[in-house]
Amino acid sequence: MLRFLLKTLQILVVTFGAVFLSTLAINAGDSWKNPESSMLAGALSSIGKKAPCPEGMAYVGAPSGGYCIDIYEDSASEACLYDVPKSQEESRSNIADIKCLPVSNKGMSPWRNISQSQAMQACAKAGKRLPTNEEWFFAALGTPDATSTWGTSDCNVNKNRDVFDPALTGSGENCVSPLGVYDMIGNVWEWMGETVKEGKIDGVILPSAGYVISADENGIPAETNATSSDPNYNLDRFWSKKDGTVGMFRGGFWMSGSDAGIYTIHAGMSPSFTGTAVGFRCVK
Repeated sequence: MLRFLLKTLQILVVTFGAVFLSTLAINAGDSWKNPESSMLAGALSSIGKKAPCPEGMAYVGAPSGGYCIDIYEDSASEACLYDVPKSQEESRSNIADIKCLPVSNKGMSPWRNISQSQAMQACAKAGKRLPTNEEWFFAALGTPDATSTWGTSDCNVNKNRDVFDPALTGSGENCVSPLGVYDMIGNVWEWMGETVKEGKIDGVILPSAGYVISADENGIPAETNATSSDPNYNLDRFWSKKDGTVGMFRGGFWMSGSDAGIYTIHAGMSPSFTGTAVGFRCVK
């Protein structure tokens, strides 16, 4: 009886295997012009496939690993007490409210008047963090960086969206990276999650203020010139402070003109600094 059951099981396994392999072969033959549609290719392609980013975020593949970044400059959610904080105290009140979170939505006013440490806290409340220079730079690569004659659809660097304050998020259809991330250049400066100590970042001495004429793999200026620019870096500028600990923000703001860009960095203000032209976006 046991031998009969084992024999029956063996026949079933062989039969199932033959049917499965035949199905794969038929499927592969039917889809030879589009191999990704075959069962086998589908099974193999699913191995190691990353989960999609949360709503409002874009996936970025970088040398150190992939991550998600907010598509738009962050704004205060509808649950926040102050939808457009006008002071550091108002930002502090928002952060203290458990219901208030930063959001990445189109057509909203960027959250400003927030320090680096406050922006870190705001991102953490949403289960995110501020980007590193590498993360910000790779998300920004390819964003059109015009040096003059800006239109209302371009990056907002010359009050060119018919407003004095920053424009609503995502309102410039041309100011988008190939990955679909908006306003990396202009509109508002964006806090990084890193600091500069005694003129150094990661042990590397930063150059003096000036036009960027050379940059490292993360878009951090390696050389500058006080008077002449390099077209390879789109007239982008660098500001620095050689003593103490300072925060970093990137990209420029709505009145930076040609100084704004993906190589533009301000590394001369305290991490506690707040201003009407400095905002943030988060990553995870």
